[in-house]
Amino acid sequence: MKRRQAIKLMAVVGGGALAGFGGYKAYHTFKTPDIAFLEANITMLDALAETIIPKTSTPGAREAGVGSFLAFNVKNTLDTKSQNNFIDGMKDINQYCRRRFDKVFAECGPEQQYSAMLHTKESEFKLKGKYGKAQKKYLGATFFETLKEFTVYGYCTSKLGAQQGLAYEYVPMAFKGCIPLKPGQRSWALK
Repeated sequence: MKRRQAIKLMAVVGGGALAGFGGYKAYHTFKTPDIAFLEANITMLDALAETIIPKTSTPGAREAGVGSFLAFNVKNTLDTKSQNNFIDGMKDINQYCRRRFDKVFAECGPEQQYSAMLHTKESEFKLKGKYGKAQKKYLGATFFETLKEFTVYGYCTSKLGAQQGLAYEYVPMAFKGCIPLKPGQRSWALK
């Protein structure tokens, strides 16, 4: 085989492999989301949220009902690409826990859940700057950024989170735009 023929053959095989991989990624990005899996795994969503906001002297995310909030918001507010990324992320973290700990994520201990969450965060491919915005627009939000955003939002807007996790005043008397926080004071339950 001559050199030119070998180079042409390598270019055709490489281009075909690249096109095949692109088609595979496009299929997984734009397929119909598996909403049934999402709704069947509320306990896993509770465990994921509890890993981000654990119970301490204040209630945790599980007590605040953030798992149901996550399922509702992923189902109703995200685009198809982001829904698929989130559901695939849930499946990936479960597979990681099965391989590493022989259990699903919801059955693992807190240290195991933390290490699985850390592994998932580090394994996500996220670009920065303009490229990151383009990545989010065309490929959807990543699993971990969606999980963090909805967990914090769900916790801070829940009754337990606002009243016991944050400084909450049912009837504020007067608006004071800038006041210093006292030592040990929690953040205000306002946005």
